[in-house]
Amino acid sequence: MGRRPARCSRFQKNKPYIKSRYCRGVPDAKIRIFDCGNKKASVDQFPFVAHLVSDEKEQISSNALEAARVACNKYLIKNCGKEAYHIRTRVHPFHVIRQNKMLSCAGADRLSSGMRHSYGKPMERAARVSIGQAVLSVRAKDANADAVIVALRRAKFKFPGRQKILRSAKWGFTKFERETYVKGRQEKWLEAAGSAVKRIGKCFFCSSPVYPGHGIAFVRNDAKTFQFCRSKCHKNFILKRNPRKVRWTKAFRKVHGKEMTVDTTFEMEKRRNRPIKYDRDLVGTTLRAMQRAGEVQEKRAALHYKNRMAQHKLKATERARVEIKDTVDLAAPLDRERETQEVTMRDTQRQTVRAE
Repeated sequence: MGRRPARCSRFQKNKPYIKSRYCRGVPDAKIRIFDCGNKKASVDQFPFVAHLVSDEKEQISSNALEAARVACNKYLIKNCGKEAYHIRTRVHPFHVIRQNKMLSCAGADRLSSGMRHSYGKPMERAARVSIGQAVLSVRAKDANADAVIVALRRAKFKFPGRQKILRSAKWGFTKFERETYVKGRQEKWLEAAGSAVKRIGKCFFCSSPVYPGHGIAFVRNDAKTFQFCRSKCHKNFILKRNPRKVRWTKAFRKVHGKEMTVDTTFEMEKRRNRPIKYDRDLVGTTLRAMQRAGEVQEKRAALHYKNRMAQHKLKATERARVEIKDTVDLAAPLDRERETQEVTMRDTQRQTVRAE
């Protein structure tokens, strides 16, 4: 029996299986690869994103999803190169489609209705999509934006219904707009994590980084939010302790000269209340400068630590000399005892030689 046309399973009109025992087996989906291209590329590498968005409430078969992925991938490989893009299929074919299988005989050249096994058997899988839901997304460099649009247009021909191709104002597959992303990377409250990005908070008490899913958030009555990295910081905040007087906080370490406080690399991390208009050349230069500034900052921090430890060694040596001077009378009896032991050992050896 051949495949039925898309109009047989395009609309979301039938219920899914109302009981799991009615579904005797789930057929394999035709699509197995949902991410292709350079999927390990950093989020900084591909800022441009375009989406293929469904304009209908419908069902898309797994076969159509695979055909669209292949068509899009083939065009981008030919025009951009294998490592210049990342395609992501945003929907998964979880819905099981059942069909009333009809016997084939001579002259059976059209679909017919019948009552034999009319409930149907599982035949294929499809993805249920809504209006405005993204089906395919492609991220790439800004120079390849036109090729991405053409590739999505070719993929659109594989789907039933209506779809739209939208250029995203976000940076890559993140939820941040381009100006906000660049600002966050400069101020270091955004950190690249593969094709995504992590928003990193700062502990209000000890200034340690607070990563997603960690720490405590306290919202005051005036809607001001305080983040804490652990319960210890939260308890000290409730007790109204001054972070500058607690030895394990960043504020204490900077006040007492244990960490750098003045450096030109800190100028990139300052808060900017006026967003900068997005410019591709400016963003590329900024990202490269951020990486270089981080390396310079690490070297200067290591040099600061080395100089601080050099002073510490001088003080430790001076303390050791004072201690030796004050306790030299305690070392004299030990020297006399050691000399006595050596004399005794020499006498014993002489007596042994004479006896032989």
